[in-house]
Amino acid sequence: MAKISQGALLGAIEQALKQQRAFPSDVAHYLRRQLLPRGGHIYKRGRVAYVCAVRRKLRSADLIFSDSIQKLIVFVEKNPLISVRQLAEKWTAAFQDNS
Repeated sequence: MAKISQGALLGAIEQALKQQRAFPSDVAHYLRRQLLPRGGHIYKRGRVAYVCAVRRKLRSADLIFSDSIQKLIVFVEKNPLISVRQLAEKWTAAFQDNS
């Protein structure tokens, strides 16, 4: 870009570059078109986009889980801001206490 003279073309390139750095929508849309036929899915959570091999599905109220999974879900719902490391430690401790 250093070789391009000042003008409309350079301004357009810089604007497009700035926009793609803020949110790479062109790249995301290209990846989405490539991944969907192969079973990949892209979803956003906040400002982060995730790629996953399975489609995200929200849990419905009438869905039944095994006792151990249901206990884990209840534990996570009671501790929504817990980190993964803390979850492993506290869940293991809680699970051992209930045994």
